[in-house]
Formats: sequence, C-alpha cells, structure tokens
Amino acid sequence: VVRNIGTAPAGASNTSVSVGIQYQNLSTPALEPGEAVTLFSTVAGIPFSDTYAATADSNNAVAESDETNNSRIETLALGTLPTCTPTPAATPTVTPTPTSDGPPPIPEIDKTVNGQQGPITVTQGDSVTYRWVVTNAGDRGFTAAILDNTHDALDGKCLFVDAGQTCEQSAVVVLLTPGPITDTALVVACAIPPWPAHCQEGHDSDSVTVFVVTPTPTPAPPTPIGGVGSSRTCPAAGRTAAPMG
Repeated sequence: VVRNIGTAPAGASNTSVSVGIQYQNLSTPALEPGEAVTLFSTVAGIPFSDTYAATADSNNAVAESDETNNSRIETLALGTLPTCTPTPAATPTVTPTPTSDGPPPIPEIDKTVNGQQGPITVTQGDSVTYRWVVTNAGDRGFTAAILDNTHDALDGKCLFVDAGQTCEQSAVVVLLTPGPITDTALVVACAIPPWPAHCQEGHDSDSVTVFVVTPTPTPAPPTPIGGVGSSRTCPAAGRTAAPMG
C-alpha cells in the first residue's frame, strides 16, 4: 500500500518491489493528500520465509518534503500449502534422504560516508560520497542484491562474489534536508554452486548517520560613524581690506 501522507498532491511515479535477486517496477498513480493505492507484485521468494523490500517513488519523480520514509523491508511468510491425497493402496512409500545444500552464504557489508563510519556533520547543500563494500566471508560463492533505504543510487547487484572477494559501489549525493539522516544498506546473498532447489540466503546490513546543519549567515561589516577624532575640513573665512586715508 502506497499512501501520500503529505499535504500536497503527489504525481505519478514508480514503486519497486524486490526479493533476493528478483526485482519489479510497479506504476503508481498520482495521489491526493491522504489518498492510498494498493499495488500487486508478482515477485516470489522462498515460501513461508523471505525478505521483501518495497520503495515508493523509486525513480525520484516526485519532489517530497521527506525523502527518508519511502522504503520498507519486511520478512514475510508467503506461500501455499500443497494438497495431500491419501494413497489408496497399503504399499509403503520409500522416502529418499534429502541432500544437504551445504553451508549458507556469509555476506558482510560495510557502509561509509566520505570514507568514515560516521556519524559526520555537513552543511545543508553539501555533497557527500556514500560507499558500500560487500565481502564474501564464507566458503561458497554467491550472487547478491543490495537495497538502500534512502538513496536509490546506492541500490545495486553483485553478479558473482567468490570466497574472500569483494564487490563495491559508491554514489555522490547532495544533502538538502536539515537534520540527521541515517542510511542503511541491506545485502541479500544467494549461494552458488552447487545451485540448490531453492535460493539459500544470507543477509547482513550496515548504517551510517549524517547530521545536516543549516549554514550560519555571514554578518554584514559595521558602517563607519563620524564623531570625536573624525577628520573635518572648514572653509577659510573671507576677509576684505579697509582703505586707509
């Protein structure tokens, strides 16, 4: 459900929905203040336990007073139970022993701003550089999707990260809204190979905080005022000589 909680109309935009390495953009109509719309996505994760992420105005088509409340990440138990039909015969059924998928992937993500772990303080209108680095801390290679809750420019994918290798991305962002901004990046990794019957996932997240302050106006220089000690010029008094007789 996408809702306009502002006081002005919001134009048409896109809403992104993702789970694992699946991604879908949904057209979102214009909304009046307080109006909401329900959207339906076809992306599907692991039945009964997977992490879904949704971001309103993913294409930054709408100018908003608050850009920090557009994303939501939830672990949802979605799925359909199979219908079981009893076997009429009394013949016992041999159930094969399931094979192990191996250890899960172990992604680790590190988020920095201007090369620091934060928090840092900048002036309104300054540009900062956000960067995330995903490291494979396990023994199995994986693909990964990275979801950023604040800046769409930091959403990304790692096509393959082998054991001990890294994948990274950065973006320069201009901060226009005063106040604290906490930026969180979530990595969702899917182990390969061998490719299991389902995506065996691993997760990690990291956050940095930036305090954006309003610039202090520069005071005007004082205006000089004449007084004691000031320089003055007086015109010479005119004089006329009287005749003598």
